[in-house]
Amino acid sequence: RLISCWADANAASFAVELGARFPQARIQAKGLIATEAFVSLPVDGEAGASLAIRSHFFEFLPLLDAGVDTDSPQLAHQLETGARYEVVVTTGGGLYRYRLFDAVEVVGRRRQTPLLRFLGKTNLISDHFGEKLDERQVRQAVAGLLTGRASAPRLRCWPANG
Repeated sequence: RLISCWADANAASFAVELGARFPQARIQAKGLIATEAFVSLPVDGEAGASLAIRSHFFEFLPLLDAGVDTDSPQLAHQLETGARYEVVVTTGGGLYRYRLFDAVEVVGRRRQTPLLRFLGKTNLISDHFGEKLDERQVRQAVAGLLTGRASAPRLRCWPANG
């Protein structure tokens, strides 16, 4: 039995809960599927999803602590395990070097194809006073606060105008 669902980034904790509710089923992360492009597809027995190398042309912008390095796009064969990147796609449908603003981490390789894990969006940043607070930082802070708790409270967060 298999449940295929979003299981990375913000969906990770919900996938764990889903697995606990259905212990007879295996949870399989869907990979990274965007409206604009299939980026990666799940592979049985692998920690990440395989880059969809036959669907589109992909480039990757290195993610640095200071932000996205838009001057040094990398191709699939240049990706390093453990590094984080933002996905750029060129499609047969007309998108040319289109930034998806999706962050991925290279978690390994299957043969020579990179295995990717979706990390979240790169353009979800609060910068009202120079704080540069991004989604990943908030997620890590909340996860740190909840470590060791028997159950996690249901939290919702959204920006307020004014």
